[in-house]
Amino acid sequence: MDYASQALYFAWKCSVAAAFALVLYLVFMGGIISGGLFPEFPNRTEGYNGIRCFVLNVNPGTNADFAKLLAWSFVAGFSEKFVPNLIAKLEGQSRAYAKDNPSAEE
Repeated sequence: MDYASQALYFAWKCSVAAAFALVLYLVFMGGIISGGLFPEFPNRTEGYNGIRCFVLNVNPGTNADFAKLLAWSFVAGFSEKFVPNLIAKLEGQSRAYAKDNPSAEE
């Protein structure tokens, strides 16, 4: 590979890693997955006042939550299959829920 190809490949990998970290951040912000291993966002239940307020006001609750967020974001960026597998699992769970609860689709 020449230098330009390597630089382009590196930029692509960084972009994909950043996108996966962002998707995981949104999963945490939305409370789609939660528990002791995952960061908590205490302000996520407030009313929506626009994207600017959302981005500025929905933050990890503690320093420990921010550390968890950084660790999971690193995992999301480092492992190319982590976020796609997570999305597939969530999709399967939502389909099973819709199948078991037909009124939820309306």
